[in-house]
Amino acid sequence: MKTSSLFSAGLLCTMVLSACGGGGAPEPDPTPTPSPTLSAPGTHNGGDSLPGEVSAYERVPVAEVTLSVTPTDPYAGAEVTVRFEGAPGDRRDWITVAPTGARDDTRLAWAHTETRAGEVRLRVPDEPSELEARFHLDRPEGGTRVIGRSPSFVSLSPAASVDAPTEVGVGAAFAVPWEGPDHGNDYLAIVSMGAPEGTHISWTYTNRGNPAHLTAPDEPGEYEVRYATGQENRTLAHAPITVVDASARVIAPAELGVGAAFEVDWQGPNNSSDFVTIVLAGAPEGRYLSWVYTRNGSPVRLTAPSEPGDYAVRYVLGQGGRTLASAPVRVVEAAASVVSPSEVAAGSAFEVDWEGPNNLNDYVTIVLARAPEGRYLSWAFTRNGSPVRLTAPSEPGDYEARYVLGQGGRTLASVPITVR
Repeated sequence: MKTSSLFSAGLLCTMVLSACGGGGAPEPDPTPTPSPTLSAPGTHNGGDSLPGEVSAYERVPVAEVTLSVTPTDPYAGAEVTVRFEGAPGDRRDWITVAPTGARDDTRLAWAHTETRAGEVRLRVPDEPSELEARFHLDRPEGGTRVIGRSPSFVSLSPAASVDAPTEVGVGAAFAVPWEGPDHGNDYLAIVSMGAPEGTHISWTYTNRGNPAHLTAPDEPGEYEVRYATGQENRTLAHAPITVVDASARVIAPAELGVGAAFEVDWQGPNNSSDFVTIVLAGAPEGRYLSWVYTRNGSPVRLTAPSEPGDYAVRYVLGQGGRTLASAPVRVVEAAASVVSPSEVAAGSAFEVDWEGPNNLNDYVTIVLARAPEGRYLSWAFTRNGSPVRLTAPSEPGDYEARYVLGQGGRTLASVPITVR
């Protein structure tokens, strides 16, 4: 009997050739029943590229490279140090950690080697299991071959716990004392009760401190707080938590003028990012115009939109953007007028008398006739009093003086001016 290795389509397949009479085509060995390939996420310093393909049909029992792993009893999900000696020193070769008995094409966390001896640090899977380190030799024709295995070692299940409050209000911040391995990217999260692994609403890394600080969802209901591994999102500990609704109230004027500043008294949970806003009546959740955080106190000061119509003032949860309370507001048109000379000399100063709501950032300006809203040349705030003093443009032509709302930039009144 003799063996011959045939490589096709990137896979190394070993066939047994008969040496007894007949010549003819070689008869392959029966293909072994493949065991499942573990699919835990491999890591190589966060990169996406992976080493060359490994044969799925043979497991080469050579051990030319010596490997050792410390510690020999790591916690699942922890890093281990893999030392190697007798390597070829090719930067394309690599080391991985895999479950003992898994196929050679199983690769989890891995790292390239560039020297004949040295060490690499790898993270073992999150599931406690019997493992081994493997040295993969890069083959010029493609694929790799395992030429070194460490003695088997067993990863242990780490202890973890979370101590969450039994009840919190919607959108509220709360603290969670925890215990756990604190491996890289481990995190605490609040999720819907029974949610799949890897889902989260509010979350924070364990390396940000203990206790961890989370924010409750904006919908009341049954949830749980989890300690999860950052490598495979495996839950190590969890605790139930009930999120209850919060009451809120807003009191706003029933009617106000376009662009006017107004005050809103409010009551509510005053969570960190809660806010009060004015929106179009019936606007979808999450929309806002003028707004202020509730942490600035009550009352808050808002500015009416520049377009008349029916609006609503809302108390909104910063977490999720759900409205807890609202009150209707009607915004009405405001009267305004401007009086200026019909003709002015180019570059000269001139005065404009005005009447209008005199909102905080309202102004009077001169612009080219029929210029789009928001354009301006010389201008002055109405809060400076009436009349305001403007300067004519240097180019002769047809212009107009305008009274403009600071909120939204809409023109309330205008008169033509000719610049000579």
